[in-house]
Amino acid sequence: VLFRSGCRITSPAVFGICAENGAALVAEANRIERPGSCGIRLIGVESADVRGCVIEGAPVAGVTASGGSAKVVLAGNTLDACSVGLNDEGTAGLEITGNMVSGAMGHGISLNASTAARVAGNTVTGVGGRGITVAGGDVEITGNDIRNPAGFGVYVSSSASDVVGNVIAGSGDCGMRLSGLEGIGVRDNVVTGSKSDGLRISESTGLSLVGNEVRSADGCGMLFSRSEDCGVFRNTV
Repeated sequence: VLFRSGCRITSPAVFGICAENGAALVAEANRIERPGSCGIRLIGVESADVRGCVIEGAPVAGVTASGGSAKVVLAGNTLDACSVGLNDEGTAGLEITGNMVSGAMGHGISLNASTAARVAGNTVTGVGGRGITVAGGDVEITGNDIRNPAGFGVYVSSSASDVVGNVIAGSGDCGMRLSGLEGIGVRDNVVTGSKSDGLRISESTGLSLVGNEVRSADGCGMLFSRSEDCGVFRNTV
């Protein structure tokens, strides 16, 4: 299924675009305004490539993938004033790169049990929840720019997720909150102006924190609780 260059979809009752049950979707440079639910909904797709789209005012999510979807690429999209910018539930093979998420009422980018996933080079600004939130799965979180989220800048729980080279500024809670992790790398991140701790790590084992910079946190620069065997090297706090 191909939606390419210039489709404009305004105020659909439910979804702007929906693909399901083994479909292969390509959606490029489309504009979806004020859908009744999600801007783009992917359910059990074989593959999807969604890039360069603009989605505004989606009351559930700008883009949601679920139902055993695979090989989903979300690249270079703009998500404005949606409830959640980009949401995934369990996709195998997920690329979220170069997107702009602003003004979401909830989280900017939300992943649950996503595997072989990469969240890289995205910009998330002024969201009402967490900038990026990951629960379970296997996710690389790298090179994202997160500004002024109401909650945590990055939240990772019970996941095999390295967190590398992100910039997090002005979080309404901790800049980075990591919980229930084992053996991941947290490297070369810059966290500034958090209203609570810069980095808060709990119930985690064997983490490697190297080369991070934490400035102007209202709480602790780095706070560890119920964690062990973590290496902390060459950080600036």
